[in-house]
Amino acid sequence: PQPPTPATGNGSVSGVVTDSATGMPLPRTSVAVFVFGNTGTRSVGTVTDAEGKFSIGGLPAGQFMLNLDHLGYVAPATGNRLSDSQLRPDEKKEGLKLTLTPTSGISGRVLNAEGGAVQGAIVSLEPATPGVNLVTSDEKGQFRISGVPPGRYRVAANPAVMPFPPEIRTDGTREVHYARTYYPDALTVKAGQRVEVGAGAETLGIDIRLVRTPVVTLSGRVLDVPAGGKTLVRAVASAATGGGVQMAGYVKADGSFQIWQLDPGKYTLIATNTSQGPGLQRGVQSAPVEVEVSGLD
Repeated sequence: PQPPTPATGNGSVSGVVTDSATGMPLPRTSVAVFVFGNTGTRSVGTVTDAEGKFSIGGLPAGQFMLNLDHLGYVAPATGNRLSDSQLRPDEKKEGLKLTLTPTSGISGRVLNAEGGAVQGAIVSLEPATPGVNLVTSDEKGQFRISGVPPGRYRVAANPAVMPFPPEIRTDGTREVHYARTYYPDALTVKAGQRVEVGAGAETLGIDIRLVRTPVVTLSGRVLDVPAGGKTLVRAVASAATGGGVQMAGYVKADGSFQIWQLDPGKYTLIATNTSQGPGLQRGVQSAPVEVEVSGLD
């Protein structure tokens, strides 16, 4: 069977795309129109000219939606909603005025308790925003997050930490553990200060001073471990602690486990055993156990 031929018509849409912050036209903006008619969906695209203008013809009747794409810009918070998004037979909708909002950047440094630069810390935004990637602080502790839409965010720095016991040092010093820290120096999401980001504006000076916490171990025992396979205990942080799997540790033959280098906060522990069979993988999981990590083992 042949695919149905998309419906055609003599309708059209035309207008101009501008920068919401400056009002200037946006040339080379990709514009796509999707028309949802009785016989299917038809999509047609074009690019705005030097004056930010576009025109798309040959459209059938139906409800339509416009999608804009330009590097360094996002749709405004209200979207480009039209009061009447219905295209009637052979109708020509002209003079549409659409806008895109320029994205911004957030830059600063990740510092230790003494004010020294911290390299390799992963810096992120909360809430997480599509299209905005995590960044890593450089040798000077500097970072910059680009492509940030306007809004209010919390900025977090997560130093690179491995789930190992503390180093045994012969010079009398002790290993220092720095926890995931929210700008400017908070251990929890709620205590972190929000950063206001405007349209097309660079937000500077977001310096995060990491909080030093004791190196502690979380230990216990897993009961009724099935024979064969490997058993892993995961410590899943609560949303207030940063969310996600923070650390994990394998279970020994006697059922014991240890997890090091956890940040202070509340966690859910889950043990998972996976065994491999011929062409088959089976897994069992424990009931969750809630714990709170502070300054003690």
